[in-house]
Amino acid sequence: MKIVITNDDGIDSLGIKVLAKAIAELPFEVYVVAPEKQRSAGGHSITTHKPLRINEVDIGIKGVKAFSTNGSTADCVILAKDVIVNDMDFVISGINELPNVGDDISYSGTVSGSIEAILNDVPSFSVSICGFGENLNRASQFSKNLLLYLIENPLKKGRFLNVNFPGSGKIKGVKITKIGRVKYVDRTVKRIDPSGKPYYWIMGKPVWSGDENTDTWAIKNGYVSISPLRVNFVDDEEYRRLKEEEDKFLPLLDI
Repeated sequence: MKIVITNDDGIDSLGIKVLAKAIAELPFEVYVVAPEKQRSAGGHSITTHKPLRINEVDIGIKGVKAFSTNGSTADCVILAKDVIVNDMDFVISGINELPNVGDDISYSGTVSGSIEAILNDVPSFSVSICGFGENLNRASQFSKNLLLYLIENPLKKGRFLNVNFPGSGKIKGVKITKIGRVKYVDRTVKRIDPSGKPYYWIMGKPVWSGDENTDTWAIKNGYVSISPLRVNFVDDEEYRRLKEEEDKFLPLLDI
């Protein structure tokens, strides 16, 4: 079995190395394919406007073949499938240094690694942690055990798991969660350059909200969060409702 590990923090990230070391304990072929530098908050972008390069690198883990690219996380998964590994069996995206919960999932390069795997019919999960604290090794061992679980108990086609770990402190348990909310205070910061012209940073302070069934609540309260996600964005309820009113949309064409 061929396992591919990717991330959006870059090939030199501690998270991907700790994860790769744990997965290498299993009797599988393990590949790391990651961006050559930080690609956080890049979302599900792919590179079509410049050539992509692949470089084999040594990350110091016996039995793990590692490669860096000048592309995005989604690019890494595509290159792994089409060039480096071909018939890969599973993709793990992480361990990301910051949590990917709530609205931030939409921006996450880590989650996009799993999405790209699912689009290529390869099972996957993404895993993040609230900082590389004392629970990092536990998160890597949990990821190893989760991989074995999902091999024996695969999800439905088009689905994947998004896992988030508390960075430090006692872990109270595991929660299967929905998606909470993340809003930013002072999101866009204005500054002035030496010539007197304004420029802007998009940053801000995240504010999490959600009930006890959400990923945001679980992480804040010391639980590991596992959110089952899917790639198909269709809202089945709205589809059925609008399908019944399909004929009302034809006059909007004005023909």
